[in-house]
Amino acid sequence: MQLTSFQTFNPPAAAQGAIPQPIARGTSVPVRALVRNAGATLIFLGGTAEDVVGADGVPSSATYRLPAGATDVFVLAPEQTLFAIGAGAGATIGVSVSEAIPLGQGGA
Repeated sequence: MQLTSFQTFNPPAAAQGAIPQPIARGTSVPVRALVRNAGATLIFLGGTAEDVVGADGVPSSATYRLPAGATDVFVLAPEQTLFAIGAGAGATIGVSVSEAIPLGQGGA
């Protein structure tokens, strides 16, 4: 079993040419990523950099919007990456990543 990791990120603001911040990645096994928006701006999350911010600098409809102060959990497939970008300046997110362990099998 892999150790849980904890990190704080300051993703860039969505704009033309902005490069989304990779904040969590599945390893050889699925992982669970707890993401807390600790900043004062909306955060856009997605499975690809292009989903999070397109060539025009606008997030696509394939994003997940995490409001300021909100926390959500995402389960990532092996080798899947979660990207983030802020709706404006000052985005701050805390991320905890751990191995996604099944809670029960076969009705247990």
